[in-house]
Amino acid sequence: MQWDVDPKTIFIRLLPDSVKDFHLHEYFSKFGVIRYIHVSEWHDSRRRAFITFRDLDSVREVLEIHPHLLNETPINVYLAIIKRSSDNGGITPGVAECNSGDDIPASLGTKKADSSATELDSNHPSIYVGHLTPRITESDLKAYFSNFGLVTDVQIMNDRFTGESRGFGFVSFADIGAAESVLESCHFLKECRLIVKPSKRRRNVRDSSVQPTAVVYLDVYLRRYLIMLTTCKTKL
Repeated sequence: MQWDVDPKTIFIRLLPDSVKDFHLHEYFSKFGVIRYIHVSEWHDSRRRAFITFRDLDSVREVLEIHPHLLNETPINVYLAIIKRSSDNGGITPGVAECNSGDDIPASLGTKKADSSATELDSNHPSIYVGHLTPRITESDLKAYFSNFGLVTDVQIMNDRFTGESRGFGFVSFADIGAAESVLESCHFLKECRLIVKPSKRRRNVRDSSVQPTAVVYLDVYLRRYLIMLTTCKTKL
């Protein structure tokens, strides 16, 4: 059995029920860019959390504070470790013994760089944003993502009949660097975790809905009927 320290991930044990993932993001974002947050429960119902930062310096700053005070509750953080099983290749997260930023090894546990940024269109950088609740508006998205750079266009896709949000949208930037910064971070808006990834939609397409299958079939049959009538009149 092999244990590796993950130098960019912190571990929180005995997380209070009142502390949610968006609370963790709001508090720990002041230390640096957060790439990932995971909250789970052990078999005995104890809650724990793992937070991965982009930079080592962020982790060092976090570990210099003991304890952290979140929602008026003291919270201790530790370096995370990964248990690698040589038998089945399984990976189990845990907590490291060291709890000081000076103890972070520079080479262990580093993750591969996210390649999603390479899928961006350098001329028209745009991202897909999912998990949008009905409370989130286009103005909310523009205000939030403007923190990363100049936003040129925002569109939330709505149902063509009800006008309600379909739960996803698109945000375009003037600079590809802004879009890349968005993709390397995790995001919360109005207590909702957002999904972000490079947009694959065609440019200049703002049709907010897709025609239902029944409407498409009706249109096809109507065209055939008109063609048949025209043919009959010609024969007469």
